[in-house]
Amino acid sequence: MKRKVLCLGFIAMFLSMGICAYAADKPAAKTAAPAAKEDKPLVDTADMRYQKSPLNKLGRGFLNVVTSPEEIPAGIFRVSRDKGDFVGVTLGSVEGFCTFLIRGVVGIYDTVTFVVPPYDKPVMQPEYASESLNDSFHDYQGGSFN
Repeated sequence: MKRKVLCLGFIAMFLSMGICAYAADKPAAKTAAPAAKEDKPLVDTADMRYQKSPLNKLGRGFLNVVTSPEEIPAGIFRVSRDKGDFVGVTLGSVEGFCTFLIRGVVGIYDTVTFVVPPYDKPVMQPEYASESLNDSFHDYQGGSFN
């Protein structure tokens, strides 16, 4: 008996939410006194794109955490291009490891704060670790992974 009452309560609650949503879509009746000031929404839904959504920031943060180890070979390629292969392997590994740690922390930050704007301005440039690796490899070798 308790299960039936509980199920009927959930069904009634679900149906009432639909009715409330339908009522919210209808325009309100105009009153005699006009409103002094309209409240602006926090998110401009007329100009909503993936780049301007919280999902962009969440995805960028998750990908930066997962692909942050790609910064180690990117650092090797960057330093090798400027200072030679031996220095690139030694000093570039250290530089890449530091950048790997920073990109991982920034990725965690983006993942944790994905609901806080701005959504389309990355903290690090380039936006993704794979772009950093591709750019540094392209500069070093003259080719790319694409």
